[in-house]
Amino acid sequence: MSAIYLLDNNVISRMTPIQRSSQFVRERCFITEDVAHEGRGYAEDLASIRVIRRSAGMLAHLARIMRLIAPSDTSLVDLYANKGAADPVLIATALEGMEAERDRLFQHKIRVVTEDRAVRRLSTDVGVDVLSLEEFLELGSDPSATTHWMDHGPWQLVPARV
Repeated sequence: MSAIYLLDNNVISRMTPIQRSSQFVRERCFITEDVAHEGRGYAEDLASIRVIRRSAGMLAHLARIMRLIAPSDTSLVDLYANKGAADPVLIATALEGMEAERDRLFQHKIRVVTEDRAVRRLSTDVGVDVLSLEEFLELGSDPSATTHWMDHGPWQLVPARV
């Protein structure tokens, strides 16, 4: 089983331009439209990362995610502070991908890569596999971790509009 990695902005911003444009990232990594929007300050470095389009399935998972967050909990989303708007979407996208992969003969393991504690906690709570930046970079340096083929997984892709 190969893996697909959904990158959070806090990981992308800590990667070097060379890491962001690496073959491993081009072949195995995706960002959501919301992460692309947050990363518009370094858009040229995001051009090689494929962007996942929002879908009805993702929105259904997003509604479920948002119901799990207490209104007083601002660790994941704090719209008044302009913090974390892409985080619930990232988790919902992972859930959508995991659901779609169940029906595939050659499944991809969907993994979220983030340094955000709240994202890590909620992802784990809903069954999404999570990696830290350090764990992810170790995979990218392992030649046996690369694949010879890669499709776009279960998502519809859009060109990065950042």
